[in-house]
Amino acid sequence: MMGITSLSPKGHGWHKKFRDELVSGEEKLQVEGGAFSESRVNGKFTSDQSLVYNAVLDAQNAVISAMRPGVSWVDMHKLAEKTILESLKKGCLLVGDVDDMMVERMGSIFMPHGLGHLLGIDTHDPGGYLKGAERPTEPGLRSLRTSRELLEGMVITVEPGCYFIDALLVPAMESSKTSKFFDREEIIRFRGFGGVRIESDVVLQLLNFIYHI
Repeated sequence: MMGITSLSPKGHGWHKKFRDELVSGEEKLQVEGGAFSESRVNGKFTSDQSLVYNAVLDAQNAVISAMRPGVSWVDMHKLAEKTILESLKKGCLLVGDVDDMMVERMGSIFMPHGLGHLLGIDTHDPGGYLKGAERPTEPGLRSLRTSRELLEGMVITVEPGCYFIDALLVPAMESSKTSKFFDREEIIRFRGFGGVRIESDVVLQLLNFIYHI
């Protein structure tokens, strides 16, 4: 499993990966790309960090539990979105009916990237869209690297995320269609939070068995 961290309002484009390592004490966190040189961490989640981390972890677990041959990857992406929205509602950041939020594509506000990508000879392996396949056009879904049904033997990443990006949050909070879903007093606390993404690489096999790489 890999954790991807974002350390500032502008940090959602950069990530640092860890393999089963706990960052604690006075260790410094170096961000890939040099966008931000370092940040000290103490190995403990605040309540806000725990809320967002567990929202993403629950989404990943829900997807992996539902993966099997014949399942649509688009549906898996929507499942991750819905799980995250449910967690944010439970944490009092959002209000209203989650199914209504899904209709308005609220999931793409917090998870604007695709759920994952095929792995093979290349890190982002080709074959996500076969000849003649139609690409989704809705917000969030158009970022998917594949819309295929899952097949036995596929190797694919499952990497949901939850980000708080002003360029997406502010228009959504001002929109007549989506403003009703926000608890403004709560959500404003997360502006500048950055985000969390958790990645697992899995091999899809028969009998609903998922092998974690």
